[in-house]
Amino acid sequence: TTVPQQQQHKMGLLKHFILPAFAVLHASSIYACRDLESWASMVGMSSATVSDADRESPRQTHMLACLQSFNVAFLFLSAWGCLKETAHFRKEIAIAEAIILGGAALDAFKQKFANWWMPAMYSLMAAAGAVINSMEPGIFTKDKNA
Repeated sequence: TTVPQQQQHKMGLLKHFILPAFAVLHASSIYACRDLESWASMVGMSSATVSDADRESPRQTHMLACLQSFNVAFLFLSAWGCLKETAHFRKEIAIAEAIILGGAALDAFKQKFANWWMPAMYSLMAAAGAVINSMEPGIFTKDKNA
């Protein structure tokens, strides 16, 4: 049976919690990646480990710019996912977030960075959101598109 529009709950987990959390993560990461010292602090390294050679390295500055661009792109996708009325699109964003942040967490753990747990928790949150989303409607919403 179809639930009348006025009785539908539009409280999608991805739309109202997980994707907004990722938007905040990516917005703060854009700011945190403004220079190598800020990036080092974000991943749990001492900013004293950033040398003058690192600051002047075209490779380092290029990778930092790529990281900022990645965060701009995912900030845009997270915001778009909150506004677009399709659960399938939101689930695809969550799966991409889980993969990328899981890889970042694994590398940070291998590098012994202090903040490896932060991308790991976001990765788990994205994966859980994608799994729950695929079980909708029924858990958090009565509408598959929420």
